[in-house]
Amino acid sequence: TYGLLFEEEFKLTERTMLVAGQEGIPGLLPVYHNEHNAREHNFKRWTDVIMLRTQSTYLGWSTVTEMGFEYQRKESKASKVSNRTFFAEMVFGF
Repeated sequence: TYGLLFEEEFKLTERTMLVAGQEGIPGLLPVYHNEHNAREHNFKRWTDVIMLRTQSTYLGWSTVTEMGFEYQRKESKASKVSNRTFFAEMVFGF
């Protein structure tokens, strides 16, 4: 797997930021996945993500909450597939 990856954070408040990320450059340069033993599984992928990330603490635990949207496109010799995903996740840690 190889290709370009971009991510930028824009601080909105002390605990909240807008995060935008991209794998590959749409229409120009994808992320390549190459299987050396099974070339029929090779594919190109482009991914765009935009989300809100909030960092906080709860009862002494560090928390990160992310809510956003991901658009992904994959192309192989056999097919072209696109996927849109809305997501929300929360992670707890020390």
